[in-house]
Amino acid sequence: MDAARLVFLRDGYLNAEISEIARVAGNSAGAFYIYFENKSSILDALLDEFDLTLSKERQAENKYFQSQTLSNLRERILAIWETYKMHASAFYALAQASMVDTHFAQRERELRERAVYDIRNMIKARKRLGLCEHLNLLYTTQSLEIMLTHTLHDWLAVRRSQFQSAGEEMRAFDSMLNIFSTVLELQVHAGKRNPRKPTKKRLR
Repeated sequence: MDAARLVFLRDGYLNAEISEIARVAGNSAGAFYIYFENKSSILDALLDEFDLTLSKERQAENKYFQSQTLSNLRERILAIWETYKMHASAFYALAQASMVDTHFAQRERELRERAVYDIRNMIKARKRLGLCEHLNLLYTTQSLEIMLTHTLHDWLAVRRSQFQSAGEEMRAFDSMLNIFSTVLELQVHAGKRNPRKPTKKRLR
């Protein structure tokens, strides 16, 4: 599977050849078919691996969308960032496979629906605190999901050599995080929005 990750990321899913995956793995093409039926089956296995990682994270932080501090949000989105980076080859391949294969188009929709669900609950949690009242739940959720998905894909898969240092990568990450924190009004505390200044009593 490591060989498939390398080939998918280097050549793209559509151009990847089973013979090349086998060569990089140090095996014959025939050996490949002992473990996988075809190219799509190995992509499915890579996506299943991501699903397992994500499920463990969500079990550990199944209410992360209710985090009410910037540091909690940063921790969660950084976990998503690192998970995506670890599985960037699978997502790079999925983006291409979904254009020609209805099975992978469905898998992509399911992955994005999870992000939509979590972001929607983030916004709903803020609204319960009397914040983000001006936001349209549907369109704000979709906008943040699109930004998150495409930013991760573009920065970590398509232009993976963009970051020349860990510091530069974190500056890019914090720029994305700043958009989330601004939209979710994470600098505003519940019950302290537009506080009134105490008035001084006039002496008569």
